[in-house]
This record gives sequence, C-alpha cells and structure tokens, in this order.
Amino acid sequence: MLDVDPTKFIWLGSPAAESSVALAWHTAPVKTAQDLLTHELLVGGTGASADSELISKALNGLVGTKFKVIPGYSGVAMSSNAMERGETQGMAYWSWSAVKAKADWLRDKKINILFQTGRTPHPDLPNVPLALAYAKTERQRQASRGRALRPQ
Repeated sequence: MLDVDPTKFIWLGSPAAESSVALAWHTAPVKTAQDLLTHELLVGGTGASADSELISKALNGLVGTKFKVIPGYSGVAMSSNAMERGETQGMAYWSWSAVKAKADWLRDKKINILFQTGRTPHPDLPNVPLALAYAKTERQRQASRGRALRPQ
C-alpha cells in the first residue's frame, strides 16, 4: 500500500468538459470578439493563479486581445456583481452553464458573448466564434491548443 497524502495533490485539469465564454456587459464598448482586438475591456480578476486572470493575460499575449484585469475580487460571484454594478465591463472566462443560470442576462440581452473556449463550438453557441479563430499564425494556433512549441 502506498503512503499518499491527498492534500499534496495539485489539480492539473478538470473532470468536466465545461465550455467557457468571454462576455461583455451590454453597456461596454466591446460588443464582439473583433472589438476586443482594438478596444480595452475591464474584467475582474479573482487571483493571480485563477482562470479569470490567466486566460485573459494569455489571450492578450497570444492573439492580441485587450483585456484589462482589475484584480481583487474574491470570486466569480463578486466579479459578476461588479460587472452588473458597472465597476467592470465583462468577464474573460466563465462557464457557459453559469452564464445560462443568469437567465435574465440572456433574455434581456444584458451581455454580449464574445467568444467561447474549446476546440469545437458548444451546441448552444453555434454562431459564437472560438477563441482559436483569432490565432493568426500556426504557432499561435498550436499554443492555443496547448501543444508544446519548439523555440524558433
């Protein structure tokens, strides 16, 4: 029998294949993913190692999005509340199932869904582009798929 301490494990992935989206509040200057390449979007950050900060910064460097992370929110709920209050303008990375739970946002067109992550579109979002679509070079496409890159 192995002597294993489960508190020493580090999570490297997720057991669920959850689709995530980037979104902008209806009053934000960014209405589409294309706008995000030329206009800044203020998004709440929930920690230096959180997806809300990592994904936005990675996409800024990889494909040239203009997410500006406002750090200090204690979680996704606080970040989404900040967006509703006008402190921020959007969210860089939130699960599609959580967005759907905010039925009034969708029904009342309070948000614009900018893009979705993943390799294939979610069935609910056939007309929402994949973030991968904004990769301009093969190197960017490989990096966005999580493949290791050799130095050039």
